Amino acid sequence: MGRVIITEKPSVAETIALAIGDATRYPTHWETKSGYSITWAVGHLISLADPADYNPAWKSWDPRHLPMLPPKHKWVPSDAKAQERLNEIHDVIVAAKPTSIINACDAEREGEYIFRLIWAELKLEGKYPMERMWLRSMTPDGVQRALSAIEPGDKYRNMAVAAAARAMADWTIGLNATRAATNVLAKKGEREVWSIGRVQTPTLAIVADRDSERKAFKPSPFNKVHGTFTTPSGSFAATWQSPSPENSPTITDPAIATAIAARCLQQPAVIQDSVKVEPRDPPPLFDITTLQRYANVKLGWTAAQTLRVAQRLYEREKVLTYPRTESTALPEDYEPEAQRVMDSLTKQGYPTRLAPPIAQTHNKGRIFNNKAVSDHFALIPTGSPLTTTDPDTKILYDLIAMRFIAAFCPPEKVAVIDRTVAVDNPDRSE
Repeated sequence: MGRVIITEKPSVAETIALAIGDATRYPTHWETKSGYSITWAVGHLISLADPADYNPAWKSWDPRHLPMLPPKHKWVPSDAKAQERLNEIHDVIVAAKPTSIINACDAEREGEYIFRLIWAELKLEGKYPMERMWLRSMTPDGVQRALSAIEPGDKYRNMAVAAAARAMADWTIGLNATRAATNVLAKKGEREVWSIGRVQTPTLAIVADRDSERKAFKPSPFNKVHGTFTTPSGSFAATWQSPSPENSPTITDPAIATAIAARCLQQPAVIQDSVKVEPRDPPPLFDITTLQRYANVKLGWTAAQTLRVAQRLYEREKVLTYPRTESTALPEDYEPEAQRVMDSLTKQGYPTRLAPPIAQTHNKGRIFNNKAVSDHFALIPTGSPLTTTDPDTKILYDLIAMRFIAAFCPPEKVAVIDRTVAVDNPDRSE
């Protein structure tokens, strides 16, 4: 007797098995000499039933059957391959006679949902204790830490409930609205299916509304007066601004713009600089959203491309913590681990000398903050060196490693210079 671990993907099962050690690979699972049987799902094995599974009449798209509101939603195996995998998981459990079953699916809402559906489909409730392995890092050390911190399965029950509620909302809104819209538009000659979704349709509406605003925009021409000024130390450019409180640089009347330019041409000027030195805090650690935005600006990548490469860095390369995080902070007890990661980046050739030792970081309260950590902490390197030569993987890892170093750097001092140029023109009375 031992324990059965169920993962979301075969690759994660392999990672856990190899981290535990003394593991043997079988067609449907891994077994370790220490008593673990590790098997896997392949994503979502179980889905909400089709409309016809509730009521045969709902197979028709006849609008008289709308809205379709089942008294209770049902979940069924997604297809024949999913049913086969469920049978294999069941057989692994029966053969192992485990003392408990450990959920090691992805450490997020959907991972919790996937496991709970398997649990319900195989009718495991009451037969075995449920436990949770919360994997933040795919390195061997990360797996060992997660194994040593196994938690009761009920701790994350509400995450599965939230995922199920979202799935039921998607089903109810998506299927009913899609059929309703398609039926209405069919009367106007449309022959395509018009997909309506709980999330996709409001999102598309935002894009469509913004596009309509841009198309309706009517440009209004304006002018600006630019000047180049020469000093003993060099030349610089400046833009005229009105003396009004708004200090607007735009001039709607071209005649006025021409007159201002003529008045200033080849005239002496008085230059006055106001210098203010401002401290600027280093950037926070990445969460997945800020990483996607940053990669879009720096690399021109789409959000999907960034997530795909980040997932590869986490799952296959094992050099990144869990990427689908909404946190930009680390747990308060993570200082020693952060220093270990920093030391590892030093060995990898990154310029960590720019940052002080972690214990001397000026903004530790912002970086190490339990209240700012949700289900996962910030997205950071694990400390394992990246060995792949894939350029996309390397460049994204570099961005994340450099952001990690930057977050621990002292504030930079930025000199903000406000330069005012007043043109002296005593020959003109206006």
